[in-house]
Amino acid sequence: MRRTLINLLLALAAVMVCLILTEVGLRIYNLARPRSHIECYESSPIPDLPHITRANFTRGDFHTNSGRLRDSEIPLDKPAETLRLAMVGNSMTIGHSVKQGELYTEVMERDLKARFQGHPKADVLNAGQLGYSIVHFLPFTREFVYPYHPDFVVYQFCWNDIEASSLMRVRKVPYQLPKSGPVRLLARHSHLFGNMMRLRDMSKFARNLLVMYDDSLAVEGFYKDLFAWEDSVRSRGLPFAMVIFPNVLEVQVPDRYPDLVQELLAKKEKILERCRQRGLPVLDLTDSLADNYRRHHKDLYLDFGHFNARGHALAAEVIENWLIRRPEFQDLVQNSISRNESIE
Repeated sequence: MRRTLINLLLALAAVMVCLILTEVGLRIYNLARPRSHIECYESSPIPDLPHITRANFTRGDFHTNSGRLRDSEIPLDKPAETLRLAMVGNSMTIGHSVKQGELYTEVMERDLKARFQGHPKADVLNAGQLGYSIVHFLPFTREFVYPYHPDFVVYQFCWNDIEASSLMRVRKVPYQLPKSGPVRLLARHSHLFGNMMRLRDMSKFARNLLVMYDDSLAVEGFYKDLFAWEDSVRSRGLPFAMVIFPNVLEVQVPDRYPDLVQELLAKKEKILERCRQRGLPVLDLTDSLADNYRRHHKDLYLDFGHFNARGHALAAEVIENWLIRRPEFQDLVQNSISRNESIE
């Protein structure tokens, strides 16, 4: 009996040591992570925008240019032989949690340059802004994207674009703390317990999204803002397209929450149908990403909605392959080549 008790105490002590070491490791990891992204932003000079990235700002591997984009310095006067693509989106595009060179816009630009061999030259603008949604993209495009004279504008859609305040914050998975008691104390002060609660609340995250898409007035407002933005782009003679970035539930854990995922997919299908009726080209990345995850079982996400470097690379490949098959994109390539030849 005594020996059994000693073994039990030793086992409990080993478990406690493992938990303590895990907690310490998580705390060290959190200390090593970047500081708040707030310092990368300032109040916007445009009344319709809540904030904007600081111009010529550098913090670690995060760099912005004079035009307030997370991109290299790009001349506003576009050379005649250059094909310029603008990817406009929210935190999933600006990608605070990945290195500058890992952004899907950077990967696309490198791939297109290699594909075209300089004929035409290719620019892919990273026009992402943390916390933006559909209501912000038209004024943002007018003030900070059109000056670069893009040839093609692509909208990076994600689930929370129906509202102005993003649910999917970088490194901040949405969940609510218990109101009182030891569980709240652990959730607030233990990184290990907090991460466990975040995983538990993945379903709550999905339900919050579904609540938004059950608000018919909000959904109609989304379409109104989307189509007004599309009209603005097309009025300048530019092609406009939309790429749907799925969340982690749809790609990596659909079998864990089948009912929720089916509801999300049903809502997405309504969006796709509305866009088809409008004649708006839409690429949904869900199937391609889910297929890749099933084959390789390697994570594509940092949290519920933001891609890691692997996710960015895969998104770049799928978007690029879709674009180069589109007639309007092929026409732009030929026009850029023709302009270059006429100059020579």
